[in-house]
Amino acid sequence: MLLQHTKNVALILMITIVVGKDGTIGNQYIVEGRFWAGEHTWVITFHETVNLEYVKFFLEAWDYKYLITGGVIPGLAQKGLESISLPIPPFEVQKRIADEARRRRSEVAKLRQEVDAIVEKQRKRELSACCCNNFVLG
Repeated sequence: MLLQHTKNVALILMITIVVGKDGTIGNQYIVEGRFWAGEHTWVITFHETVNLEYVKFFLEAWDYKYLITGGVIPGLAQKGLESISLPIPPFEVQKRIADEARRRRSEVAKLRQEVDAIVEKQRKRELSACCCNNFVLG
């Protein structure tokens, strides 16, 4: 893994992962094609072949709390990001892990939609009951 500070990185022409550095810690993006990385991001490139979706899921699951520096605006120093030990299994294993993570996140998104619909339905019932004086306290 090669970590680059974006002060020295201008227009980037590759598929890479961009990680939030100041105020956006825990946000990772897979970027493909031309982009300009701002100075508040870290750009990660890899010497070995990796599944970037696998890396993104791994970094999204990571607990950054102990790596945060700064006071008002939380920051992520290069030393902190480089201290994350990223396991690199064979590419096929990375792909299977990424596929499973994507499937599970899709399921979570569906469940969240169902919960939101139930909450909204209950909110409307309560509002209707209050407006019609049918709300029973106690």
